[in-house]
Order: sequence, then structure tokens, then C-alpha cells
Amino acid sequence: NDNQNLTKKHEIADALNSHFNEVASRLVNNMPQSSRTFESYVTRSDTQFTIQNVSLTKVYKLLSTIKTSKSAGHDRIPGKPLRDAAEIIAPSLSAIFNASINTGIFPEDFKIAIISPIHKAGSKTNCDNYRPISVLSSVAKIYEKLVTEQLEIYLETNHILAEEQAGFRKNHSTQTSLLNITNQWLMNMDKGLLNGVIFLDLKKAFDCVDHNILLKKCIVME
Repeated sequence: NDNQNLTKKHEIADALNSHFNEVASRLVNNMPQSSRTFESYVTRSDTQFTIQNVSLTKVYKLLSTIKTSKSAGHDRIPGKPLRDAAEIIAPSLSAIFNASINTGIFPEDFKIAIISPIHKAGSKTNCDNYRPISVLSSVAKIYEKLVTEQLEIYLETNHILAEEQAGFRKNHSTQTSLLNITNQWLMNMDKGLLNGVIFLDLKKAFDCVDHNILLKKCIVME
């Protein structure tokens, strides 16, 4: 941090915390502004997404299948007691989740995560060579899974996602993209055409997403 070598644990933690908080904003500030607004890239949807109340059965199922090897979140509640007590606590958690859905308020406690810096490569004294891993509470992750399942069904059913998107989709992976593009290359070669390829890697792409634009896009596409 500022070319200083830190040795005390709390100083190292503070330096990494500051880096993770500021790295995306520094990159965003150096990005050129687009001459077009996001509205020109999306099509307004004729459908509407509404989060439905979750069922006791689904909450129980997720609780009973929690992996006990998963790390506990800030609440220090490991997966095993949640799984063992699934039948007892499922009704209470269902009530909490549905209260959140009906009021539109996401519990603040579910937003708290334990951040662990994972070294990628290069010098271990450079903050840029670490990526943060967030560990949420198991209860928060169950709630997110329940809502995510509804959202995925809505997006896939209404064909809102681009066909070419392979990331963050069920039954898709990097192999899906590779198969599609290699098939296109082979077809071009059969036609006597040349293939020109440019591979791009966007630095901190996920962290640089503008939340205001993302929320506006969700409204347009809902």
C-alpha cells in the first residue's frame, strides 16, 4: 500500500480492505464515458417479474441438503446444526423469508460477509495480486438461492438473456462457448473463409458494474 511494507496483521487487513473497496472505483473513474445510454442496448419486456412467497417444502429441502463442509459466515453457525434441525427451523425461516419478500426489505444481517484475501499469483506484498472471497451466512445463502431460482426461471422462460451468454447460467459453461465458436470456425473454413479472433479480458469487470444502471436495466426488462 503506497509502496510500504506492512507487517502488523491489523495494518495488512486495513490495507487489503481499503484496496478491495477502492480498486473498482479507481478503474471506473478512468473509463471513458459511452456516447450511448444503456436503453439503446436493451429491449423493454412485455412481462413482469414478481418474487413469489417461498414454500416450506423448498426451505426444508435446502436446509436438509446443506454441505457441512462449507465455512460458517459471520454468525458462526456451521451447516451441520442447520441441516440436523431442518425440520424444526424451516417454518421460522420460511416466515422470515416471506416477510422480507412481502415488505421488500432485505435483512441487513444477510448482507454481512467475512472477506478473505486469496493470493492469485506474483508478489505476495502487492494488494493487486489478491482477490476477495466473501463468505455469507448459510441462512442468507438459502434465501438467495430461493429468489435466484425464481429469477432464473423468469429469465429463461421469457428468453431475456442473450443466447450467447454462457456465464451464470444452468447447463452452460466456458465449454458451451468454445463448442459454439469452434463450430462457427469450422463452418467458415469449409466455406474457404479465414477466421479472425480477438480475445479480451476485462479487469474487475464484475466489480465495475454500475449499480444505478443495473437497477434501471432491471426495471426496463422486468
